[in-house]
Amino acid sequence: MTRTVPAATTAATAATRDGSQEKAEELCGAGPPANGAPRIRTLVVDDSSAFLDLLEHEVRRGLPRLEVVGRGNDGISAMELVELTAPDLVLLDLQMPGMTGFEVLRVLRERAPVPKVVVLTSHRGSFYREACERLGGDGFVHKGDLMSQLAPEVERLFGRPGDSTHS
Repeated sequence: MTRTVPAATTAATAATRDGSQEKAEELCGAGPPANGAPRIRTLVVDDSSAFLDLLEHEVRRGLPRLEVVGRGNDGISAMELVELTAPDLVLLDLQMPGMTGFEVLRVLRERAPVPKVVVLTSHRGSFYREACERLGGDGFVHKGDLMSQLAPEVERLFGRPGDSTHS
């Protein structure tokens, strides 16, 4: 099991809980994106470190609203990181050792506050999409179409930058 939380993020999480948003942003080196939209605290979970690296790169390049606050490589680390980082969004793989993405999704839906969860998978079958919807998944993205599908899903879940009608 691997879980990664940048040291600045851990300190920033503590600062945020203490009510110092400015201190949290200073520690992370990140404030709101240039357009003024709030950052979306994002946890990425996949058992492939190469895919996690690609995902982080693509998020930084194409989705500046997303701030990766942690990354895990299995379901157990995902659950720990949700507690530690309090993300707004979890990008979750389905097939992982120990605890599958389906199991993580089911457990997350029993907790509060509940982050939004977008499932990332290489499976195209409707069975997987329907199972994720039944378990409370907020979005479903095929890994092969990652950047063409992820941005619209984020916009659907959180609104356009500057749009205050979503939360």
